[in-house]
Amino acid sequence: MQLAEIMQKNVKTIRPEATLQEAGQEMAKYDIGSLVVINGSGKLVGIITDSDIIKKAVADGDDTSKVKVSEIMTKDVIVADPKATLEEAADVMIKYKIKHLPVIDKGEVVGMVTGTDLITYEDALIEKVAGLLTLKRGDGADVGG
Repeated sequence: MQLAEIMQKNVKTIRPEATLQEAGQEMAKYDIGSLVVINGSGKLVGIITDSDIIKKAVADGDDTSKVKVSEIMTKDVIVADPKATLEEAADVMIKYKIKHLPVIDKGEVVGMVTGTDLITYEDALIEKVAGLLTLKRGDGADVGG
């Protein structure tokens, strides 16, 4: 299965000049853990996570209404192609120890995949397979055997 099939397509973004307070408010509003940072021309320039805000600003006592997203965002963003498989995405996330993976197609952000997305899909797949394994002949189902 490809990322394009499970990725979240409505990616929330923020500008680098926004404050951490604004970033936190956006994350709280949408109940998400990251925002893709884009410049004025819509180009991906970074990513900021709730963990970044806590570890790089709040824990240090910084005033989140004054610190800009650009000051703490991750600038070297690890990204994936929409044609990548779920396993490839999981491998990348594990290798780089990241939980949020922007999906880029032709230079544009087209989606986001999180560790939770991968787990949710796998759980659904496990349930389907478990249901298949519990079918017995004569249930009226085509068990293919």
